[in-house]
Amino acid sequence: MQKIPSPKIFQSFKRWKKIVTCIGGEEYTFEEGTDIFVKPAEDQITDPTEELAHRTWKAHILELRRDDSKPGQSPFMMVQWYYSPSDIKAMIKNKQCQEIYPYLGNTELLLSDHRDIVLVQCCIDDITITFFDENSLKARPIKKGHWYYRMTLITGKKTNIIKDIPSLSGCCGSIYNPDLDRQRYCPKCQAWYDEKCIGPAHATINEDDGLELLGEIPYIRGYDGSHESGNWQIVGTGNIKQKAKSVIRKGGKLSDLWSNDIGEEVIAHLITKVTAKVTAKVTAKVTAKATAKVTAKVTAKATAKATAKATAKAMAKVDQHGCK
Repeated sequence: MQKIPSPKIFQSFKRWKKIVTCIGGEEYTFEEGTDIFVKPAEDQITDPTEELAHRTWKAHILELRRDDSKPGQSPFMMVQWYYSPSDIKAMIKNKQCQEIYPYLGNTELLLSDHRDIVLVQCCIDDITITFFDENSLKARPIKKGHWYYRMTLITGKKTNIIKDIPSLSGCCGSIYNPDLDRQRYCPKCQAWYDEKCIGPAHATINEDDGLELLGEIPYIRGYDGSHESGNWQIVGTGNIKQKAKSVIRKGGKLSDLWSNDIGEEVIAHLITKVTAKVTAKVTAKVTAKATAKVTAKVTAKATAKATAKATAKAMAKVDQHGCK
């Protein structure tokens, strides 16, 4: 195997934006700016009991270079490492890492500033690792089982520091765990609240009024320990709200959204506020209609009674004059 060059020698090699190479008899294409699986050395596997996808290292390709002055040389890459939950858990002497570990999702990673030069032959395959921006209500959807990151790790000789730690829940002050929590967002407070603190919500909608309501659903996120497979649970319903409004503008129907992999399970998580809003609207309409009906009936009855009384009085007076 080729010797790993020093950073200085690596920089002297010709740089490539994309490299096609053969690994184990198969052809692979690697590009700068993409993410990859890297096979770790057996003695450097953090947890050998984990599934292969979790044991495999993940990295971001910063540069691809090859020494073209020597025929047959394999390319090298400068990578930036992602750290897995098991890597963070292994940092037992780091208090911050131990505090953050319980809130990491099963497929969550931390992008570190740790860089290395590795041989392309050590790569297994390319992968997609999505950045989860917790500050955006329209974050890119992430399907369950797909890799993502939202925090960064600054590595040091004495200690490691986690940056970009998510905002705490507005009620219990805990960090959002996409796999275990279910949260709702309050636009007024600009904060997320755990449903375990404020209580679950239930509502149902139909094809007639569903599309309008779907455009008004709250921002909800989290699997709450369930095994659902939608692509909105990790980042929230922000994109669904936008798609619903778009379908409304185009004159579409509720069923048009299911083809976009939104899933009917979203309906089950409509909060009571939306239901109450519709109920209040319907109640007001029914009450107004009923009130108008009762008023008309009472008025008619009163009018008839008054008319009968006036008529009887007039007739009595006529009879009295007639007798004289």
